[in-house]
Amino acid sequence: MIQLTRNGLIVSRPEELSELAATFARVHCVRLKQFLEPAILGWVAGAIESATFVPRVHHIEPPATDLRVSDPPIRGALLFLFNDASLFEFIRRLSGCGPIGCFIGSAYRMMSELAHSDSWHDDDGDGRMVALSLNLSTNGYRGGVLQIRDKQSGEILHEVANTGFGDAIVFRISAQIEHRVTDVLPGAAKTAYAGWFKTHPARASFIRPDPA
Repeated sequence: MIQLTRNGLIVSRPEELSELAATFARVHCVRLKQFLEPAILGWVAGAIESATFVPRVHHIEPPATDLRVSDPPIRGALLFLFNDASLFEFIRRLSGCGPIGCFIGSAYRMMSELAHSDSWHDDDGDGRMVALSLNLSTNGYRGGVLQIRDKQSGEILHEVANTGFGDAIVFRISAQIEHRVTDVLPGAAKTAYAGWFKTHPARASFIRPDPA
């Protein structure tokens, strides 16, 4: 098991990293089951249920829409948790990316009844190298599948429905590949925390110092 805890990342089987890295190299994506420590996951899920969501439009073509958590305490806690030196080292070894300066993310929700949608895009630029999405949907959902395709040919390279509560998917950001989340079907909403491992700005001491 690979799990992010309040004390950093735990890798129970060292050989698992090599297996995941091989999968990532082949399909540009891996799923990490039960990625978040249960106690933290429970707190986050409870906080999300009482959080304030505000409409958001992503400036891609056509525009993508969803709801974003605006509560500073929740945003700050997740920012602190994911800007962890041991997590950065794991992501570098998994993906082969360069030095990571920080992780920047946001909690969001997609709902069928509000006609939320995503569009094909690459997220390349502004130092983004690798993306992560943590599923925070307690009741499951239908649709909302991550798809990855070759930008030039349009060939679907990989797709995954990350519906396990507390599971995470990690996928590559590149100018050569695009991704999208398919429409969420009627029923439960899709709620997640997603963002990017970036070259800059540096997390440095304002988040969490290195273990040393």
